[in-house]
Amino acid sequence: VGAHLAEVGNLQVLCGPAASGDWTGVDPAEVVGVVDELAEFRPVVVNLPAGPPRAHPHGAVTAADVSRALLSEVGTCVLVTTANPIGVTRTIEWLAAADPVPDRTHLAVNRVPSSLFRRSETRLELEKALELPVWLLPEDAAVSKAAWSGNLVPGGRFRRATRRLATAVAA
Repeated sequence: VGAHLAEVGNLQVLCGPAASGDWTGVDPAEVVGVVDELAEFRPVVVNLPAGPPRAHPHGAVTAADVSRALLSEVGTCVLVTTANPIGVTRTIEWLAAADPVPDRTHLAVNRVPSSLFRRSETRLELEKALELPVWLLPEDAAVSKAAWSGNLVPGGRFRRATRRLATAVAA
């Protein structure tokens, strides 16, 4: 595992397959084993592959299989979605298909517009359908600027919101 870790700032990152079709050769139990091994030495954050946690119709291993295996092992989960009707609908569907959902699951809604109506509707729909803490992460030009320059977000509304989320997750 150590040979495949990349240094990113003060973090060590272990990347999974880049393309969705590359997951077919991955054994979900082995991924769980790697995460368990890493957790013996340091805190571990896993970015689960996107998509609903459903089985492949032809039995092939998918990123969703890895997500399901990891979800059954984690103590805390932060699910990130987008702040639009499609993201909200897919998140509700994803959580309905996920089994089990960890007790300590937080929902982070990314790129929430400044419109009070849209913020309120996003939160209302998610809280009505789900029994999870919902964290609204605002749209912030500093995020896009940092992404294009390859830097961390230096400050601003997004940084403050993610700090509050991280504090709640770590509690």
